[in-house]
Amino acid sequence: MNRLAEMLGKLFKDEKAVRDVLNFIITLVIILAAALLIGNVFFAEEEEEQSLVIFDNDSQAIDAENLYMEEEQRMSDILSEVKGVGDVKVMLTYGEDVRGESSVKGVVVVAQGAGDIITKNKIITAAQSAFDIPVSRITVLESK
Repeated sequence: MNRLAEMLGKLFKDEKAVRDVLNFIITLVIILAAALLIGNVFFAEEEEEQSLVIFDNDSQAIDAENLYMEEEQRMSDILSEVKGVGDVKVMLTYGEDVRGESSVKGVVVVAQGAGDIITKNKIITAAQSAFDIPVSRITVLESK
């Protein structure tokens, strides 16, 4: 900042003119930063829900909703086989990953045995392993 002031001092002999120019530059930078922040808030693109279509060897499209429901059912089936889990329901949430592909972003599990901390940890570990997501994106609740 002092270097800038020295350079401006050489251009402008009057100290007040140097201060005015510095104040103008600082104000301009602040306004530009605020405009960028406001622009991000108002013009940020919301994640749109996109339909995922997968083609098998026969080139038949598999509906994404069916695929999601199958994944939930598979997870429910495997968890219900774990000792102590009991009846279980699974809900998966999806979003786009860095490559633009749809992937599991969160897991909610409601299970009879989730009141037991050991069973709850087994469920969390299974979900984390199955979907390669952090524990913070997994919620396990005890069913009524």
